[in-house]
Amino acid sequence: MRSTLRRRVTVLVAGALAACVLAAAGPPAIERQPGEIVLTEAEQAHVPRHFLIYVETGHLAPDGRRRGLGGLRDLVTRMGPNDRARVVLFDRRSYELAEWTSSKETLFAALTKIEKWGGGMSRLNAERQAITTIDTSMGRNPREQAIHRETSARRYAEEQSGEIRQMLQDVGSELTTLVPLAGKKAFFFVSGGFEYHPGHIMAAYATGQPTVLSFSVRVR
Repeated sequence: MRSTLRRRVTVLVAGALAACVLAAAGPPAIERQPGEIVLTEAEQAHVPRHFLIYVETGHLAPDGRRRGLGGLRDLVTRMGPNDRARVVLFDRRSYELAEWTSSKETLFAALTKIEKWGGGMSRLNAERQAITTIDTSMGRNPREQAIHRETSARRYAEEQSGEIRQMLQDVGSELTTLVPLAGKKAFFFVSGGFEYHPGHIMAAYATGQPTVLSFSVRVR
């Protein structure tokens, strides 16, 4: 029987998240066909659910991490006996903190590891450093100073593009692990957000155009 696949994704947001980048990559849901048996609510309660939890710390400040983990702990608490979850942390590269399991103790332990994770904020720190570099006067005249600012913004954009590209590739690989699993599936992505065009706002800042970037980064 031919099935039509629709793509769905469940996103848990901790800060500003460009969720639509991932909307086309979620696990498939099969459209019901004529004559297909529909489960009752009681029967659906026994259908296993699989939760892929992905926490990206590159632009996630401590307060955002705490809020996100609070929501994930609530999710784990509400899991039923047939539900399973997997926890992945991305900090410049991916780390599997819990493989597919129904053990709430294992999942809570994985979330605690994220809470105590010493790394993270790589892109957030890079933003702060880039602003400091751009604001530092370099050059003997206005032209040389402008070149310094633009070069700093370009270097920042290249670094951010590489890290975000690697993260999105890893997300795509992780989502494929949901495909063969039977039952309901959901993807939870916790992040402080990322730019569609990395470095675009920083370039505007470097050329003297007013943006919310410097204010938002400095007050964190």
